[in-house]
Amino acid sequence: IPSRFNSLGNDAQLVFQRIEERRAWQPALLSFNRDASLARITTSIKHPSRGVATDRAKQEKRFQMSEFTTVARVDEIPEGQSRSFEVNGRIVAVFHEHGKFHAMDDLCPHMGASLASGHMQDGIVTCPWHAWRFCYHDGNWCDNPSISIDTFPVQVQDDEIQVDVRPRD
Repeated sequence: IPSRFNSLGNDAQLVFQRIEERRAWQPALLSFNRDASLARITTSIKHPSRGVATDRAKQEKRFQMSEFTTVARVDEIPEGQSRSFEVNGRIVAVFHEHGKFHAMDDLCPHMGASLASGHMQDGIVTCPWHAWRFCYHDGNWCDNPSISIDTFPVQVQDDEIQVDVRPRD
């Protein structure tokens, strides 16, 4: 973390940590066709944690460790809006759509923008920086569904929104 950002506190440090994690990805290759009405993006992103788990015991332990964490009350996230929260060392965006709540990784894999501050419409959130679009139901990138970001189970108990954020491998 650059020293000039130390005074910003824990939130800024978490953001920089997540951006550094994202930089561990192989870089996206972008090509833009200026004659087309929309920019076409081709990419080859591989994330080290997206590999197939070979240790079955490790997978089973991960699912046994499910623990829902309260992040907000239902009335704190109005219909059609979202908020971000730090849960178990990860930044999570919670979206409120048609009376249901959905949770996914808050940071866009492209440049680390907060997806919770993006535009929501029809189950899609658009990154506020470079317009990458993600479905917050399943985490798929709309322009290349073979790439996705993590989503998390959500439940509402006694007017509290709770999210089950899996620990990183």
